[in-house]
Amino acid sequence: MKNNFFVAAVIAFVFVLTACGGGGGSDDYTPSVYVAGRVASGACYWKDGVRTDLPGNDANAYGIAVANGNVYVVGNYGSQTCVWVDGVRQDLTNGRKARGIKVVGTTCLLYTS
Repeated sequence: MKNNFFVAAVIAFVFVLTACGGGGGSDDYTPSVYVAGRVASGACYWKDGVRTDLPGNDANAYGIAVANGNVYVVGNYGSQTCVWVDGVRQDLTNGRKARGIKVVGTTCLLYTS
């Protein structure tokens, strides 16, 4: 009887180990890190340590969001609040300074001051 219990315990243990092995996906996934900011030449962002400059010498970047494969950076160009979408600047007319951004679906939500 002890042998049957031991065999059953070993089978259950092996089953648990193989069942917890995951769904066949890779354990090698590493998310990318995005940071928005400014260097002497103007606004930019970094993806995994690689810098991408944004158009405009007198620009600042304050926030960044990535959604649906697009990179959204909010900041200002001179005194104009703007959003860069994949490096293309779009000026905003709300008159407020944006300091952060969030993308929900296809809608940009700006955090203003």
